Amino acid sequence: MSIYTLRSLRIFCVAYLAFFIGAILVWRWASRGIYVSGWGLLESAEGTRFLFENGLLKSLSHFFLKSRAFQYWNGDNSVIYPVITGFLNNYVAAGLLWEHGLNLTLTAAATFACATALRVDRVAFYAALATSSAVFSSSIFGFPHVSAFFPWSAALILIHIFPRATNWPKLNFVYEVLGWYLVGELALHGYDLGKTVPIVPLVAAFTIASYSARRRAGLLSVSIALYYLCFVYVPSSASPRTTLFFEHLDVLPTVLYRFVASLFQQQYADLPFLFALGLLALFLPQRNRFFWTSLWLAQFCFILFVSTADGDVTGDLKSRRLLLLNYVSALAIANAWVSQLNSKVRAIIVLLIAAGQVGVVTTTWNFLADPERYKTRELPHVNSQGDNFINRSLISDAEKIAQHISSLPGKHVLTIGYSNSVENTTDPAAVPERIYLSNGPEISEQRTFFIGDHTCRYSCLRMLSFQTFMEQFLKQKGAFYLYIYSDKWEWDEKGFRQADYYRALDSFGGKLQRQRCDLALENFDCWKIEVSESDLLPQSPVQVPTESPTQSLNTWTLVSFDKVEVSELRHKEVPPPESLPPLAAFSWDEAFSKEFAKETSSIATVTFLNPSDRPLPVELKLRANDEVIVEVNGLIVFARANNHPATSTSVRFLSSPGANRVQVFYSNHSNEGGLSIALSKIGWPRS
Repeated sequence: MSIYTLRSLRIFCVAYLAFFIGAILVWRWASRGIYVSGWGLLESAEGTRFLFENGLLKSLSHFFLKSRAFQYWNGDNSVIYPVITGFLNNYVAAGLLWEHGLNLTLTAAATFACATALRVDRVAFYAALATSSAVFSSSIFGFPHVSAFFPWSAALILIHIFPRATNWPKLNFVYEVLGWYLVGELALHGYDLGKTVPIVPLVAAFTIASYSARRRAGLLSVSIALYYLCFVYVPSSASPRTTLFFEHLDVLPTVLYRFVASLFQQQYADLPFLFALGLLALFLPQRNRFFWTSLWLAQFCFILFVSTADGDVTGDLKSRRLLLLNYVSALAIANAWVSQLNSKVRAIIVLLIAAGQVGVVTTTWNFLADPERYKTRELPHVNSQGDNFINRSLISDAEKIAQHISSLPGKHVLTIGYSNSVENTTDPAAVPERIYLSNGPEISEQRTFFIGDHTCRYSCLRMLSFQTFMEQFLKQKGAFYLYIYSDKWEWDEKGFRQADYYRALDSFGGKLQRQRCDLALENFDCWKIEVSESDLLPQSPVQVPTESPTQSLNTWTLVSFDKVEVSELRHKEVPPPESLPPLAAFSWDEAFSKEFAKETSSIATVTFLNPSDRPLPVELKLRANDEVIVEVNGLIVFARANNHPATSTSVRFLSSPGANRVQVFYSNHSNEGGLSIALSKIGWPRS
């Protein structure tokens, strides 16, 4: 075969690869549209908010140091992703998918640089990599699992280009020290799988024959330093996993069987072709054969180690765990391709690559043709059994709300915060982040407010408490838009249900007017709210029991329940006041207090008279830990959920003429706690 024929064939292969890879990426990217997993938005939202509030230099410092405070890595514990996407959102254009585009760009750069520096056949490398459905999906997935490639690429480059970078050995040494430091930082600021990078210099020290004893000692030192940085200096789960591995050692054969079965079942693990190519490469003649063989086996054993430590015998061998094994497999086969391989071996490799690429096309088609999987998953081979589900109706609602906020100036309040179950830490829907990123930080900071008890999950957007919402919106004159999240989901976390908000709105009577928005939302009710008067909320009078009224008037009474949460207490049937034992004679400006054992819930009730013919202001002073809700004549005027240290709170409201009833719902969790309450008259006429 002539040199011109070979050159033409290579040009054809390059053109085919470019078309195939581009077509699959565009096909998968376009098919999902806005329906992306919430995991891919958290770091972008956090970086955008922090940079908007604090500037670039402080953001660089903040996110650089943040990785050293977390055991488990996620995207906002990186200096790479939140800072770059935050910069793009702040200074280029607001958008949901900057993170996905950045991931693809960095992945392409890392793989190209590594293949070039290692002098492997780049066409064979990308052809092999294109047989992995998981690599395709992960390279455009928002949560950057594929960032594990970055430290490994840098480490492999350092292994193969030093000590021949310059003609000055001392300068080479400086460059290499800086390079290995960069490898360590990339491991800390990327997906946890990249923390396995200490194995690269360790394997090189023992398997590359051309190295001198001094260089072997240097690489061993580098491996120890990287291990210390990744697993000791930064808290890690390596130690408990090692213990669990030996405890679950009996399931290792089952894990191995499930691993192979999962490859061919094509559910969560990747397609089997690149695994087969990597296994084949171990038996082919190539440069540094023992190095690549040891590296491949090290990654394979790591997968078995982690799966066994998890007791992972159900087949949920996550595709993200295979990414580095795929990467090493593609590099090994591309390294072998430049060796003297006979035509039969080359034909086998080409057939495996062709079959793998057909498998990628088939997987993409089958995934999009499966209505149930397409509705609940973003892309094939990025999911495990417990996370990365997508709620299409909720995402669609978030998009409509974001457009509504962008087109209508004014304040917009959403009753969905980090305390809602759909925003949990396993599979967050990221509704606040979607809306924030769609409109950009400037519009979002001015117009958008979320109600929730948690101020942070992984990102930390602005959250309002229920009390702040009452004071800033329902008790102040003006108009705003309110999006009430429905309570059709069974919530695991504590939060306010749809009925609580309508109960609060109904208490305002003529001072508040509602007009429904026509947005065709499935999970929210949208209202334009206009408050016509600005004042503390006047309360409707309550009916005082006719029997034994003196016991319920001017007397605090208490009923206690064991191990009951406040959210349940609010709906409990409380005995009538005359049947409750009086806790203390009610006296204005004098607090009563009571201590409770842990895991106790209580309701304290007092009914008092406003003898005037007009509303008069009252201040309630409260000190308690954990959960507290204050209701005045059936309306919530203060609420705080979840665990909190003992803090003092002051709540003001208007008492209506006649009888008024105050109920304080209190619940502590794991510690003993106390409750202290006092009422004060403000500007009442002398009796």
